[in-house]
Amino acid sequence: MTNYHRRKYVIKLLYIHLLGVEVDFILPESFNLLYSSKFTSKAMGYVYIGVVLHGVHISLPSTYEAFITDTKLNSEVCNQIISLAAIATIGGADLSGLIAPSIKQLLLKTENLEVQQKAMMALLRIFRDLPDQVDLKFQTRVFLQLFQHILISSDNKGLVNSALSLMHGFCEKSPENFVDILPNVIDYFENVVNKTDNEYGNIYQPW
Repeated sequence: MTNYHRRKYVIKLLYIHLLGVEVDFILPESFNLLYSSKFTSKAMGYVYIGVVLHGVHISLPSTYEAFITDTKLNSEVCNQIISLAAIATIGGADLSGLIAPSIKQLLLKTENLEVQQKAMMALLRIFRDLPDQVDLKFQTRVFLQLFQHILISSDNKGLVNSALSLMHGFCEKSPENFVDILPNVIDYFENVVNKTDNEYGNIYQPW
Protein backbone atom coordinates (compact mmCIF):
# COMPACT_ATOMS: atom_id res chain seq x y z
CA MET A 1 0.00 0.00 0.00
CA THR A 2 1.36 3.44 -0.91
CA ASN A 3 1.39 6.29 1.59
CA TYR A 4 -1.12 8.13 -0.58
CA HIS A 5 -3.67 5.33 -0.24
CA ARG A 6 -2.75 4.91 3.42
CA ARG A 7 -3.48 8.60 4.08
CA LYS A 8 -6.76 8.34 2.18
CA TYR A 9 -7.99 5.33 4.16
CA VAL A 10 -6.83 6.71 7.50
CA ILE A 11 -8.66 10.03 7.04
CA LYS A 12 -11.85 8.24 5.98
CA LEU A 13 -11.67 5.95 9.00
CA LEU A 14 -10.95 8.93 11.24
CA TYR A 15 -14.23 10.44 10.05
CA ILE A 16 -15.98 7.15 10.84
CA HIS A 17 -14.37 7.23 14.31
CA LEU A 18 -15.73 10.74 14.87
CA LEU A 19 -19.19 9.39 14.08
CA GLY A 20 -18.81 7.03 17.05
CA VAL A 21 -17.61 3.81 15.45
CA GLU A 22 -14.55 2.06 16.93
CA VAL A 23 -11.86 1.61 14.25
CA ASP A 24 -8.75 0.75 16.27
CA PHE A 25 -7.71 -1.79 13.64
CA ILE A 26 -6.33 1.08 11.53
CA LEU A 27 -3.88 2.20 14.22
CA PRO A 28 -0.89 0.29 12.76
CA GLU A 29 -1.40 2.11 9.46
CA SER A 30 -1.51 5.46 11.23
CA PHE A 31 1.78 4.56 12.95
CA ASN A 32 3.32 3.85 9.54
CA LEU A 33 2.32 7.37 8.51
CA LEU A 34 3.72 8.75 11.75
CA TYR A 35 7.17 7.36 11.00
CA SER A 36 7.14 8.47 7.38
CA SER A 37 9.84 10.85 6.14
CA LYS A 38 7.25 12.82 4.14
CA PHE A 39 5.53 15.64 5.99
CA THR A 40 2.12 15.05 4.40
CA SER A 41 2.09 11.47 5.66
CA LYS A 42 3.59 12.29 9.06
CA ALA A 43 1.07 15.09 9.60
CA MET A 44 -1.83 12.76 8.89
CA GLY A 45 -0.39 10.25 11.36
CA TYR A 46 -0.22 12.91 14.07
CA VAL A 47 -3.74 14.12 13.30
CA TYR A 48 -5.09 10.59 13.65
CA ILE A 49 -3.35 9.72 16.92
CA GLY A 50 -4.12 13.18 18.32
CA VAL A 51 -7.82 12.43 17.93
CA VAL A 52 -7.91 8.71 18.71
CA LEU A 53 -5.26 8.17 21.40
CA HIS A 54 -5.16 9.41 24.99
CA GLY A 55 -2.58 9.44 27.76
CA VAL A 56 -3.22 5.89 28.96
CA HIS A 57 -4.06 4.23 25.63
CA ILE A 58 -2.48 0.79 25.31
CA SER A 59 -1.03 1.65 21.88
CA LEU A 60 0.55 4.97 22.89
CA PRO A 61 4.06 3.50 23.51
CA SER A 62 4.26 2.67 19.81
CA THR A 63 4.47 6.42 19.13
CA TYR A 64 7.22 7.29 21.62
CA GLU A 65 10.11 6.99 19.18
CA ALA A 66 8.40 9.35 16.72
CA PHE A 67 7.81 11.94 19.44
CA ILE A 68 11.42 11.72 20.62
CA THR A 69 12.77 12.14 17.08
CA ASP A 70 10.45 14.96 16.03
CA THR A 71 10.95 17.07 19.15
CA LYS A 72 14.74 17.16 18.93
CA LEU A 73 16.27 20.61 18.54
CA ASN A 74 17.74 19.70 15.14
CA SER A 75 14.51 18.24 13.72
CA GLU A 76 12.63 20.01 10.95
CA VAL A 77 10.46 22.85 12.20
CA CYS A 78 7.29 21.46 10.62
CA ASN A 79 7.81 18.14 12.40
CA GLN A 80 8.45 19.89 15.71
CA ILE A 81 5.23 21.86 15.41
CA ILE A 82 2.91 18.94 14.67
CA SER A 83 4.50 16.68 17.30
CA LEU A 84 4.24 19.39 19.98
CA ALA A 85 0.58 19.96 19.12
CA ALA A 86 -0.08 16.22 19.47
CA ILE A 87 1.70 16.10 22.84
CA ALA A 88 -0.41 18.99 24.11
CA THR A 89 -3.51 17.10 23.01
CA ILE A 90 -2.67 13.56 24.14
CA GLY A 91 -0.74 14.09 27.38
CA GLY A 92 -0.26 11.23 29.80
CA ALA A 93 2.26 10.69 32.59
CA ASP A 94 4.45 8.20 30.72
CA LEU A 95 4.73 10.32 27.57
CA SER A 96 5.26 13.46 29.68
CA GLY A 97 8.12 11.92 31.63
CA LEU A 98 9.77 10.70 28.46
CA ILE A 99 9.51 13.87 26.41
CA ALA A 100 9.74 16.68 29.00
CA PRO A 101 13.53 17.31 28.65
CA SER A 102 13.21 17.73 24.88
CA ILE A 103 10.27 20.13 25.25
CA LYS A 104 12.12 22.32 27.73
CA GLN A 105 15.18 22.41 25.48
CA LEU A 106 13.06 23.36 22.48
CA LEU A 107 11.26 26.09 24.41
CA LEU A 108 14.42 27.74 25.68
CA LYS A 109 16.66 27.35 22.63
CA THR A 110 14.50 27.55 19.51
CA GLU A 111 14.35 30.78 17.54
CA ASN A 112 11.10 29.87 15.80
CA LEU A 113 8.15 31.63 17.45
CA GLU A 114 5.57 29.05 16.38
CA VAL A 115 7.66 26.21 17.79
CA GLN A 116 8.09 28.21 20.99
CA GLN A 117 4.34 28.76 21.21
CA LYS A 118 3.55 25.07 20.70
CA ALA A 119 6.31 24.07 23.14
CA MET A 120 4.74 26.20 25.88
CA MET A 121 1.36 24.53 25.42
CA ALA A 122 2.98 21.08 25.39
CA LEU A 123 4.93 21.93 28.54
CA LEU A 124 1.73 23.14 30.21
CA ARG A 125 0.12 19.78 29.48
CA ILE A 126 3.19 17.99 30.82
CA PHE A 127 3.20 20.15 33.94
CA ARG A 128 -0.45 19.33 34.62
CA ASP A 129 0.06 15.61 34.06
CA LEU A 130 3.44 15.30 35.79
CA PRO A 131 4.37 18.46 37.77
CA ASP A 132 7.67 17.03 39.00
CA GLN A 133 9.06 17.21 35.46
CA VAL A 134 9.31 21.00 35.80
CA ASP A 135 11.42 21.94 38.80
CA LEU A 136 10.18 25.46 39.51
CA LYS A 137 12.51 25.82 42.47
CA PHE A 138 15.60 25.75 40.25
CA GLN A 139 14.17 26.90 36.91
CA THR A 140 12.04 29.87 37.95
CA ARG A 141 14.60 32.48 36.88
CA VAL A 142 14.88 30.99 33.39
CA PHE A 143 11.11 31.01 32.90
CA LEU A 144 10.78 34.51 34.37
CA GLN A 145 13.29 35.83 31.83
CA LEU A 146 11.43 34.09 29.02
CA PHE A 147 8.02 35.39 30.09
CA GLN A 148 9.31 38.94 30.60
CA HIS A 149 10.95 38.97 27.18
CA ILE A 150 7.74 37.81 25.50
CA LEU A 151 5.47 40.22 27.36
CA ILE A 152 7.72 43.20 26.72
CA SER A 153 8.86 42.64 23.15
CA SER A 154 6.43 40.32 21.33
CA ASP A 155 3.52 41.47 19.16
CA ASN A 156 2.50 37.88 18.49
CA LYS A 157 -0.79 37.44 20.37
CA GLY A 158 -0.68 33.66 20.07
CA LEU A 159 2.78 33.54 21.61
CA VAL A 160 1.79 35.91 24.42
CA ASN A 161 -1.39 33.95 25.18
CA SER A 162 0.61 30.72 25.36
CA ALA A 163 3.13 32.35 27.70
CA LEU A 164 0.35 33.65 29.94
CA SER A 165 -1.32 30.22 29.98
CA LEU A 166 1.92 28.49 30.97
CA MET A 167 2.66 31.14 33.57
CA HIS A 168 -0.85 30.74 35.00
CA GLY A 169 -0.32 26.99 35.22
CA PHE A 170 2.94 27.50 37.10
CA CYS A 171 1.36 30.08 39.43
CA GLU A 172 -1.38 27.66 40.43
CA LYS A 173 1.27 25.52 42.09
CA SER A 174 3.96 28.04 43.03
CA PRO A 175 2.63 31.64 42.93
CA GLU A 176 5.37 33.04 45.16
CA ASN A 177 8.01 32.32 42.52
CA PHE A 178 6.38 34.60 39.94
CA VAL A 179 5.61 37.72 41.96
CA ASP A 180 8.35 39.66 40.17
CA ILE A 181 6.60 39.38 36.82
CA LEU A 182 3.30 40.92 37.98
CA PRO A 183 4.27 44.48 36.85
CA ASN A 184 4.96 43.16 33.33
CA VAL A 185 1.61 41.35 33.23
CA ILE A 186 -0.24 44.47 34.42
CA ASP A 187 1.55 46.64 31.86
CA TYR A 188 0.71 44.19 29.09
CA PHE A 189 -3.01 44.13 29.87
CA GLU A 190 -3.05 47.91 30.29
CA ASN A 191 -1.56 48.27 26.81
CA VAL A 192 -4.12 45.84 25.40
CA VAL A 193 -6.99 47.84 26.89
CA ASN A 194 -5.60 51.19 25.70
CA LYS A 195 -4.78 50.11 22.14
CA THR A 196 -7.18 51.26 19.44
CA ASP A 197 -6.13 48.73 16.81
CA ASN A 198 -7.88 45.85 18.54
CA GLU A 199 -11.21 46.67 16.94
CA TYR A 200 -12.71 44.81 14.01
CA GLY A 201 -15.94 46.03 12.49
CA ASN A 202 -16.34 48.55 15.33
CA ILE A 203 -16.33 45.66 17.80
CA TYR A 204 -13.54 45.52 20.38
CA GLN A 205 -11.60 42.26 20.11
CA PRO A 206 -14.49 40.12 18.74
CA TRP A 207 -12.22 37.06 18.84
